[in-house]
Order: sequence, then C-alpha cells, then structure tokens
Amino acid sequence: MTISLETKIPMLNNFHTYLYQPDWRFTESKDEHRQVLAEFPTISQEFRKLPAMYQKVIADTCHKVGVGMAEFSQKQIESLLDWDQYGHYASELVVIGVFRLLSASELEDTPVVEDPRLLNSMGLMFQKANIIRDYLEDQLEGRAFWPGEASMD
Repeated sequence: MTISLETKIPMLNNFHTYLYQPDWRFTESKDEHRQVLAEFPTISQEFRKLPAMYQKVIADTCHKVGVGMAEFSQKQIESLLDWDQYGHYASELVVIGVFRLLSASELEDTPVVEDPRLLNSMGLMFQKANIIRDYLEDQLEGRAFWPGEASMD
C-alpha cells in the first residue's frame, strides 16, 4: 500500500519474472512486509532450486495474481461481481496454485484440480473472511474492499 501506482503496476505485472532474476530486490517499500521484497534474492534462489514442474505452477500463479492485483490497484470494488473478481485474484488463484502443486507432486488426485469449483469457493471464502476481518482497519486507512451494493447500512 506504500508503493506508488506508477511503480507498483509494472512491478505487479512483471513480478513472476523476478523469480528467475537472482539479484532483483525492491528496497523502497515502507510496508510492514517490506523485508520480503528487500530480501527477494533469497526467495528467488530457493525458487530456482525447485524442479521445473513446481517452478511453472508458482510462476504461472504469480503472473495471474500480479496481473489481477495490478488491475485492482486502479479500480474500485463497486459490485458483488467486482468483489468476487478481486477475491479470485487475491485468494482463489493461490488456493488453485497450491492444489496444482500437490497434483504435480502426485500427493493429490488430479481430478480435484481439473474441477476447480470447490477450490474457487474455498478461495473466495478465505478472501471474504479476510476482507471482513480487516474492514475497520481498511476503512481507517482509506481503503475499501467492500462493494457499494452490499452496504452494511
């Protein structure tokens, strides 16, 4: 939330490529989680040690999430459809990515991943619970992830 849109949007759209760049880091964030970006070479190094099948799933998930978050960095959540779309990018894709990793490892049956309705529902439930939990904090900090058509009035 502390990075300007001018910097953030290209970074989100390209984030998946930074996984393959040993020296990429971002040290200008003032966010409480800035250490992740500042020490990203460590994450990148561990990522590049993974088998290619895992790298592909992680990079693909990061790409989709990054593009979606870039979109919502410039857009208000005004409808329930927007809320679901935001939840898709912020959480559903991560849940689907985790199950794709389990499937690639053969620790989970492939049919779970081939029919993502349950995964989508689980991801939306996680994201909506987070939005509800953080509602007051977001309001106090001038953020709104609550759709206007679902007003709490």
